[in-house]
This record gives sequence, C-alpha cells and structure tokens, in this order.
Amino acid sequence: NPVRDPLTDASGTATGGVVIPAADAGNNSGGKLINGVDPVTGSDVSYYVDLNADGWNKFAIGDEFLNDASYIKLRSVALSYTLPKKYLSKVKLSNLKVGLYANNLWLINSALEFVDPSEIESPNSTGNQGHSFIEGGQAPSSKSMGLNLQLTF
Repeated sequence: NPVRDPLTDASGTATGGVVIPAADAGNNSGGKLINGVDPVTGSDVSYYVDLNADGWNKFAIGDEFLNDASYIKLRSVALSYTLPKKYLSKVKLSNLKVGLYANNLWLINSALEFVDPSEIESPNSTGNQGHSFIEGGQAPSSKSMGLNLQLTF
C-alpha cells in the first residue's frame, strides 16, 4: 500500500520524516498527498504526509478532514457624530461627540458551519502540540457593542 510506504526524496532515499513537500518527494514516495494553500503566501502547496508517524494517526489526517477556512467577517464598526457648535452654546459645551461601536459583529461567509476561522489556532500556539491550524473547539469571539460620549467644556 503506497500510503503506508515511507516518504522518499527525489533520489528515492527514505527521509524518515513526517512531511515532505510534493516537489521534493520521489516518484514512488509513500504517504498521503495533501493539497492545500500556504497560509502565508496564499499559493497552492502539496505535501506527502506519513500517516503512520507518531501523532498523525491521532488526528486522522485525510482530505475529508481538511476544510476551506476562507471567510468574510465584519470584525469592527465605529460610527461617530460631532454636534455642530451652534447647538452647544446654550449648554456651555465647546464640543460634543457621540459614537457607537461594535466588535465581532457578523461572520458574513464561512464554509465551516459553527466555526469562526479567525479563531483557528495558528502554528505553535499554546496547547496545539506544534500542529498547524487546528480547530480545537475554541469559544466563539464575543460580540461587544458600546456607546462613546465625549464632552469638552
């Protein structure tokens, strides 16, 4: 079974590693071919992953567990209005500014139902054992809304 065969480099030598870029792998390299997108550059990437290596079996790496984490989110909105000075002279104020704000207001589009992709753990975050971009059941981002009132006498 090629998926269980060891990962090999272009010369056919077993690498002894857990992951090898597909471009560097040999023609008969074992492992599972995983296609994705580099989180930093956005370019397409492909890796062969040794599913028999310690740790990888625990996560059952496979295409069926890989998801598109693209999303559109309205993270922050702030609106403010400064009252014209002609209305302030009667109340002895030199400036009155009123504002509303909201954070984490709307997850507009996400292919992952019930998961906020912005909350997925990045590589080497505390507690993810060094594995990249794992959804670990984090609590969703809290929504907050408020009012700002700025008075100048």
